[in-house]
This record gives sequence, structure tokens and C-alpha cells, in this order.
Amino acid sequence: MDFAQLATINEWKIGLSSPDIVALNHFELGIDDPDINLNKLKLVEELIYVRHRRVIILSTVDPLFYLSQGVPAAVASGKDQTIPIQLLDRWAAVLASFRKMTIEDITEKGFQNVVSSLRRRRSDDEFRIFINNVIRECNHTAQLRKIGAVILRAHRKDNGLSRDVLVQELLDRADAYYRVLWSTCTENERVVLYQLAADGWANFKNEAAINQLKRRKLVNLSYGLRIMNESFRQFVLHSQYRVEVEAWEREEEQSVWKSLKLSLGVLAIVAAAWLFYSQEQFFNSLVGYVSAFGAAAAVLVKWIGDLRSGGKSTESARP
Repeated sequence: MDFAQLATINEWKIGLSSPDIVALNHFELGIDDPDINLNKLKLVEELIYVRHRRVIILSTVDPLFYLSQGVPAAVASGKDQTIPIQLLDRWAAVLASFRKMTIEDITEKGFQNVVSSLRRRRSDDEFRIFINNVIRECNHTAQLRKIGAVILRAHRKDNGLSRDVLVQELLDRADAYYRVLWSTCTENERVVLYQLAADGWANFKNEAAINQLKRRKLVNLSYGLRIMNESFRQFVLHSQYRVEVEAWEREEEQSVWKSLKLSLGVLAIVAAAWLFYSQEQFFNSLVGYVSAFGAAAAVLVKWIGDLRSGGKSTESARP
């Protein structure tokens, strides 16, 4: 069953004679629409609880993660806050029986065949650099590999494109695809992507979102945590609403200050512990000096007090 078709015609009924195994394709479509999500939930519940079918969900996003991050807007419409929680519980119950798996991407082999064929035909350094740039930009997702193969074939008889021109070519060809990717990201995932695009780092508190982005291959750890390619980084950086960006920047500044205070506190504790254990003699001497100074200060104060009281007694005894 193709959810793209079901959502388009708004027809969510299942035929009476459904097969024993049902695959639900494009499950992520309309995942930010509470009405579509409710129809999906009812359909999956009927297949599993009523018809006892084996169900395969094909999705580019983790449904339960996205819905739990998007509560209540993505789960249910209306002001009653108890309904979204109840629906989320139903989602959790029905998805608990599923196993998460990654299917083989058939585009990987096809893309590699195109690359290998061109490398055999062209040995000049400039074209090989072009091939390597296409690999770095496109060898991440199925859609990007298809675009990369088209670009490679289009320039098989010339010197190819420079890296900057290639990035702009991808931004033009993959703009709609990048917007689809962005639309299926939760708010926390968008914050992580924007932080990586702008500063090259992400808040460690968004670990769950980072793990989801790694699973979707939108970020990788090849050179530290980075967005999958330069063209998507530029898309994330330049295609957002200013109000949304300003909110993220305020959150980022607060996160930086909290992290800085935590780091300074940890550093102070570590430094104190190191001095205590490795400089014991220094501390003993310091304690001795402090004790001696305290005793001397007490004697000095008493002596000054005696002088002042003695002076007053002498003055009062004069005629």
C-alpha cells in the first residue's frame, strides 16, 4: 500500500481480501499532519489487531521518534492535551512489535559502477578530482547518488566541474529533495543541523536527535560530526526563516554559556584535586604560613589594643 496515493485521494480503507503480508510504503508522508497520522494509526491497528497481518513499514524517518518529538501538534489537533498523549500511547503500543532494520540500497552498486567505468576511461588528474568531489557530495543517499550519476555522465567528455560549481549544481538539482528532507526533520534535528551548518558543532543535549540524523545519514563522523555534504550544509544555512534562526541562536547562546560554566566548574575541581594530591607539601607549607600569620595577627591586634587602652588610662590620670 502506497501512503502517497492514500493521502492524495484521502481513501484509507483496506480491501476485504488483503494478503498475509502488507508493506506500507512512504509512511513518512504527511507525518506532520495530525489527521493523516490518525488515519495511519487506525489502518495499522486494523491490520495487526483485527486482520492479524504481518506488516512492513517503509519509512525514511522513525515514526515514533518524530511523533514523540512533535507532540501535540503532529499527533492530534485541538486544545485537549490528554488526547495527544493517549494517541502517542497507542502509537507506542502498535509499533512495539516492529523491529527496526535498514534495507539494502541498490543505488550504491549502480553509482559505484558509473564511477569505476569513468575512472577506467579517464586518467587525467583534473577529471579524477571531479569524480572524487562528486563522490564526496553524492555518495550518501539514494536520491543524491542518482543525481551524481547524471552529473558524471553529463561531463564524461569534458574536464568536469570545480567543487564550487558542483555544489551550486547540486543545490539547483536537489533543492526539492533537500526541502523534503528538511520537512521530515523534528525541531531538535533542525537545531542540530543549523548548529553544524553555522558553527561546526552541536549541543550535546540533543544526542537523541544526533543519533537519528546519523541513522538517516544526514550527518556523519568522517571528520568529526559534520553534515553529509557541502550543498546540504549551504541549504540548511541559507533557506530558513529569520525568526526561527534567531530563536535557535538564542538557544545556542544559552547552551554555550551553560556548557562554559559547567566546563569551568569541572576544570576548577580537577585543578584543586590535582594540587591537593600532587602538591601535598605545598599545601602543608601553605597551611603552616596561614596558621603562623593568623597567630601573629592575633598578637598584633592584642598589642595595639593594649596600647590604646594604656593611652586612655594615662590621659584620664592627668590633672
